[in-house]
Amino acid sequence: MIVEVMIFIVEIRVMERYKDGFCITTDAGRMDLVAVHQFLSTQAYWCLNIPFERVKRGAEHSLNFSVLDEQGRQVGYARVISDRSTIAYLGDVYVLPEYRGRGLSKWLIDGDGASGVAGVATVDPADGRCAWVV
Repeated sequence: MIVEVMIFIVEIRVMERYKDGFCITTDAGRMDLVAVHQFLSTQAYWCLNIPFERVKRGAEHSLNFSVLDEQGRQVGYARVISDRSTIAYLGDVYVLPEYRGRGLSKWLIDGDGASGVAGVATVDPADGRCAWVV
């Protein structure tokens, strides 16, 4: 199955979506990198004990999607790593345990510029369409 989604690879634009008191944003100024590091380094099996500087460097070179609650607290995260030309990879996807079961991860992945699975995608530079292989 191939799923087509729109993703801004060539030109990164700030995107914000609101639903049920939550916000998904690509605005780096609203991302709480300390909170992202806290989750990744203590709860994400794929990068336990990862140093803060490595998370920071990875975020600086990615398109970041933050899930924020009504108070602006970071409750979820995903990032797209790409050459901004032909390929993109979705990684470091999470929603805090106390916010799970509300459809936030589905909204984050299916609704706002990422994919239904963490995987590899090819991007058509002419129109920015990203084809994810499931």
